[in-house]
Amino acid sequence: MHASDEQSQPRGDVCVVVIGRNEGARLERSLRAVLSQTQFCVYVDSGSTDGSPDLAAQLGAAVVNLSSDLPFTAARGRNEGFAASLLEHPETCYVQFVDGDTELIPAWLDAGARALDEDAGLAAVCGHLFELEPNRSVYSLLCAAEWDRPAGLVLACGGNIMVRVSAFASEGGFRSDMPAGEEPELCARWRSNGWQIRRLDADMGIHDSGMLHFAQWWQRTKRGGHAWAETCALHGSNSDRLGLKPVLSALFWGLVLPIAVIALTVMEPSVGFGIAILYPLQIGRIVYRQRSHNPRRRSQWLVAFFLILGKLPEAFGVLTYVAGRLRGMHRRPTPASH
Repeated sequence: MHASDEQSQPRGDVCVVVIGRNEGARLERSLRAVLSQTQFCVYVDSGSTDGSPDLAAQLGAAVVNLSSDLPFTAARGRNEGFAASLLEHPETCYVQFVDGDTELIPAWLDAGARALDEDAGLAAVCGHLFELEPNRSVYSLLCAAEWDRPAGLVLACGGNIMVRVSAFASEGGFRSDMPAGEEPELCARWRSNGWQIRRLDADMGIHDSGMLHFAQWWQRTKRGGHAWAETCALHGSNSDRLGLKPVLSALFWGLVLPIAVIALTVMEPSVGFGIAILYPLQIGRIVYRQRSHNPRRRSQWLVAFFLILGKLPEAFGVLTYVAGRLRGMHRRPTPASH
């Protein structure tokens, strides 16, 4: 489904915050889709050199340029956009966050706001996200598989979400100095205080990953491991599937098992090769689970292979975080204040 398939009347009761850095044509599509659905949009720019702030202003968005005195992070951009929205419209009840590579689908703002109206226990809602060109590259296919999730209550959501202003403000927003994984970390705080997060059975947006190269995928996956490690450090065993389990999985499949296979292959090749069989068995297990969830999903084997291969960069990300902590580079950050 594409955002141009339907038309919706602009809303005056939902503010939208779009963040970006050198998004080019993707940003223009994102902003045009947003501005057709709301009367107030803030674009937060993280040091773009492609004229993105000027483009956003020309299209009618309010523009916030992040200063370079602090590291640029998506969390910091969303926090500052949130603050700018409330400064201009203090009566706003809901704020929709949109990444600059994502195009909102018409009628989503209505669906999201209606769900938050009807359930006061929801801190945030998201909907179904689609990849613009899932067959453009294997990495786009991986993104499409990542977005394919069932509706219902969830432990966490991604960056494209609609938040209840009171719930977001009560937690102080995202942790601005987290380079990645700020969304599940905030969701962990929400859930610990009794809030819920729901994925609605409604189409939310079209994402354009633009990932064409292995290095892009590797870096993105490595950041995921780093984020899980930081969430685990912040919330301990309470992070559950948001931090602890992914960290343990990354370390087992991406560090412990490879070292064991190499060491045992040197000492006793038959034993090493026998242990290495765990990898194809795990890939087969993932394919079986994917088929039980969605029998029509294409390229299950390819997706499963990259999910296991991704344990290597995830493990590197975990080790990078641990090394930083040991060197004193990471502190336990506090949420941003508004």
